[in-house]
Amino acid sequence: MFSPEIDRFLLQLVLSLPWIILGFSFHEYCHAWMSRRFGDPLPEREGRLTLNPIKHIDPFGLLALIIFRFGWAKPVQINPRFYRNPQKDTMWVSLAGPVGNFILAIVIVLLMRIMFLLHIQYSFNGLVIECLYEGVYIMLALGFFNLLPIPPLDGSKILRYFLRGSIGYYFDRLEPYGFIILILLVFLGGFTSFLAQFISITRSLLLIGL
Repeated sequence: MFSPEIDRFLLQLVLSLPWIILGFSFHEYCHAWMSRRFGDPLPEREGRLTLNPIKHIDPFGLLALIIFRFGWAKPVQINPRFYRNPQKDTMWVSLAGPVGNFILAIVIVLLMRIMFLLHIQYSFNGLVIECLYEGVYIMLALGFFNLLPIPPLDGSKILRYFLRGSIGYYFDRLEPYGFIILILLVFLGGFTSFLAQFISITRSLLLIGL
């Protein structure tokens, strides 16, 4: 028998780990699908046009997420030379990952609403409902976190499309320091607390009435 803190951590891990794996896999699949749609054969050649987690999950990134609440998947390699409009298409490819996570969040919410509409939620253990609530949170968290405009996150590539001239030049020079900036932000309690609160509020708005 573990302490209450360890018991809660293990329960949280059981509830969240399948969603994390699904969220990472679908996120990277969406990048691959969008890049292939714009004519890039590289993601398909590397076997990334699949939902198979083995192709997308980085074991060290997953372990880091469990321990430090900061992790990563295997990034999809793309070749913008195949794009008709490399800058614009790269922006859409970058946006596809977070949008994929938001779509999954909405799908989970719709499933919960159907369950409550048909009054079948009572047929399930309360742990199932808690698991679905956790799934919505994780999908929103993956989506919003990746939209942060900090290299190498997707948000930086989306923002870069709209930057012109010297602003874009200086933004590019931040790229080597992006990971360090991310680490500092993650371990600054104020930022992570704000992001967690924002995600919780968004989830509450999606689940109004449940």
